Amino acid sequence: MADDPRTMADILRRKAQRLIEAAELIEEVHGLNSNHRAPETVSREPKSGNTKKTGRPGNRLVQLIEFLKEYGPMARKDISVKSGIPIGTVHHLLGSSEFIKDSNGLWRVAAG
Repeated sequence: MADDPRTMADILRRKAQRLIEAAELIEEVHGLNSNHRAPETVSREPKSGNTKKTGRPGNRLVQLIEFLKEYGPMARKDISVKSGIPIGTVHHLLGSSEFIKDSNGLWRVAAG
């Protein structure tokens, strides 16, 4: 780790955020509806480019389907940044039969 206290604090915040996202993914995969809130010390700043949410808490699959239908095919990282869905959750959801990766490497909703 770096010697600078500010750098160390930033590194720890990022690591804490990744742990929170991992916990959210586990809860989602197992169908748990958590009222979990991040600790005050963890920055939960909105990601730039966030778009409208579906208003269906706990149903990321529906949120991702609606997002891709509205905004079209895009790369996994772009989906996470623009939709606000954690990257681990996006990775998990894109593995379902609801989505396909096109020849350009972009993800979209499967026809049907």
